Amino acid sequence: MKKCILLIATILFAISCSGVKNTQKSLSQGDYDNSIEKAIDKLSRNKTSKKKQAYITILEDAFKKASSKDLNRIDFLTQENNPTNLDEIYHTYLKLRHRQERIKPLLPLHYLNSSKKAVFEFSNYTNEIIESKKNLAAFLFKDGTTAFKNAKNKNDFRNTHETLSYLESIYPNYNNTRALLDKSHTNGIEYVLISLINNTNQIIPKNLENDLLNIQTYDLNSFWSAFHTNKMANTSYDYSILFLFNEILISPERIKETHHTYEKEIVNEEYLLDKDGNFVLDEHKQKIIIETKEKAICEYHELQQYKNANVKATVKLIDNNTQQLLDSYPLNTTTIFEHIHANYKGDTRALNETHLSLIGSEEIPFPSNEQMIYDSGEDLKNQFKNILRSNRFN
Repeated sequence: MKKCILLIATILFAISCSGVKNTQKSLSQGDYDNSIEKAIDKLSRNKTSKKKQAYITILEDAFKKASSKDLNRIDFLTQENNPTNLDEIYHTYLKLRHRQERIKPLLPLHYLNSSKKAVFEFSNYTNEIIESKKNLAAFLFKDGTTAFKNAKNKNDFRNTHETLSYLESIYPNYNNTRALLDKSHTNGIEYVLISLINNTNQIIPKNLENDLLNIQTYDLNSFWSAFHTNKMANTSYDYSILFLFNEILISPERIKETHHTYEKEIVNEEYLLDKDGNFVLDEHKQKIIIETKEKAICEYHELQQYKNANVKATVKLIDNNTQQLLDSYPLNTTTIFEHIHANYKGDTRALNETHLSLIGSEEIPFPSNEQMIYDSGEDLKNQFKNILRSNRFN
């Protein structure tokens, strides 16, 4: 038992030493914030443990060096006087404050072998953060407004929107930024018009048109694209999607009749009776069973109703700015109506299970041409949806 306890203690000590060495390695390599996070993690569990004393020293050293490194970086960026440095200056000040806030909950940190406490020179960076944020906001606003005025295409407006969105995230509605942000978004949207064109001599059911143009079910609209099925006034459409019905072929209504006479030998088992109607027994006093055979005959009359509709279409994607055909997709679907019913005359024991399942069903009306075309819509819609989803326009 003692050996087991000693082994566990040795393992825990080795793990502890390994953790300290890894943290010291990060510190020696200049990865100060990683060293700080590791030390905070260890000390937050039990900062008074003797095994954690080394992390206090590491935390002190890493904090001092990290703060000095960041302040020197800010000084360099400031002296360079490049407005593109303002973002880094602002976020470096935030990092300085965040680092201090991470350490404060651990304080005070005492060294166990002396009355000495760990010393951390904290600074109030509030003014610096506010000032650097104002400078950054002014730069982003100027950059965004200039880009908006000089924008020549939708990508330019999208880039402007990205700049202004960042400004909005750090300084909400700076100089009424939201109005310009909305304008950038509106000007950066690509509008797509979807149209159905019937090039056949068949009438396309209105319900089918509505289903195909129900773009809400396609989940197409995104932040930078808008799909319309009705042309909106004062809207310039960047792309057109044409759904062209090219050919609709509907077969005539057909009824195929078949007549068969089926015969089947039926084997029956029955008890042997004497002339008085009593059971005849064998030598073991068991009733004697005999087989009798008879022929079952059935006249079977089957009627098969059949009609089909084949719809061929094409989806074309057109860039309205260049009048170029971007892509073309052929669509093809076939809808089949088939109904079988049957009647009989005779002994149904001569029929199989398939025949029996059809007996008793009645003839039903053929679907109209319009219904046949409409029934093809679900497959057409799925094909159309896949095309639209595979061709995002932003």
